[in-house]
Formats: sequence, C-alpha cells, structure tokens
Amino acid sequence: MGKNKPEKLSRIEEWRRQQKEKNRQKNEKYNEKNREKKAAAAREKSQLKKAHVQQTRQHTMKTANSLKRAHKRVEKKIALEVKMEKKRQQTRERVKKFRL
Repeated sequence: MGKNKPEKLSRIEEWRRQQKEKNRQKNEKYNEKNREKKAAAAREKSQLKKAHVQQTRQHTMKTANSLKRAHKRVEKKIALEVKMEKKRQQTRERVKKFRL
C-alpha cells in the first residue's frame, strides 16, 4: 500500500488528465479532417446526381425498349404456338379422314 501515496496518486491523475486532453485534441483534428472529407464527398455526389439525370433517362429508355422487345418475343412465341396447334389439329383431322 506504500505505492499509493497521495502525491503519487495525484501525479497519476494528472498524467491521465494530460492523456485525455491529448486524445481529445487528436480526435478534434481527426474529426475536422473527416468533416472536410465528408463535405467534399457530399458535394461531389450532388454534382454527379445533377450530371446523372440524362443518363438516368437514357437508362430508363433502354430498359423500356428491352422490355418491349421481350414482350414482342413472348407474343411471337405464343403466336407460333397457336399456329403450330392449328397445324396439328388439321393433321389430326386429315388422319381421321383417311382412317375412316
């Protein structure tokens, strides 16, 4: 218990206070740098958004056109299937005719 004399405790407490102050100052500098970086990133992002409007419209049109093409493909497939079913039906009828 001799190690924990009042003057030694006060020196330890003073050292801790100094360390806390150093850390606080480091954190302030770090936070200031980060604030600047975040502000710059936000500015850049907003500028990109403004410039990105035209591309967004282009992308929307491209998506719409690809959906139209896909829809046309599906319709063609359905039409072809209907046509093939008609041919099958005609073939069945022809075969029935000849069998009888």
